[in-house]
Amino acid sequence: MRLGFTGTRSVHYAYLERAVTHIDTASEGFTEFTTGACIGFDALAAMWLLDNKPDAIHRLIVPAQRGQVDGDVLQRFDALESPRHVIEYMPVGTTYRQRNEQILKHSDLLVAAAEAPEFDARSRRSGTWMTVRIARTLEIPVNTLILSGV
Repeated sequence: MRLGFTGTRSVHYAYLERAVTHIDTASEGFTEFTTGACIGFDALAAMWLLDNKPDAIHRLIVPAQRGQVDGDVLQRFDALESPRHVIEYMPVGTTYRQRNEQILKHSDLLVAAAEAPEFDARSRRSGTWMTVRIARTLEIPVNTLILSGV
């Protein structure tokens, strides 16, 4: 079973414990994990999964726009050199939407950690919610965590 992750770039310290607990619970029984390589929840999920699910397949989908990529996660994946640790670089000119679709291509279930509910003003331009809507269209189940607790 394959589990994809998407989430807010704003994982405040107050939300860390809830986010890690959610990753731990959601990942039970899965053998393959795909994350989006950006700062925030993507990086948190990728690092936690590498540390706690070492026998799984780990995939990192790196967006073409590298400005929001978490360098520590990318460096860690680069250093692993194993067929179980895959880095996919999106081609130049591709969008975050295309990166998100690539995450879903490798997902039987999506875990989404949003800062706020879908129709909250803070979610107006949310890539997390965009990915959730694409997953719904593809009929991929979604496990959602609202980090702000609202």
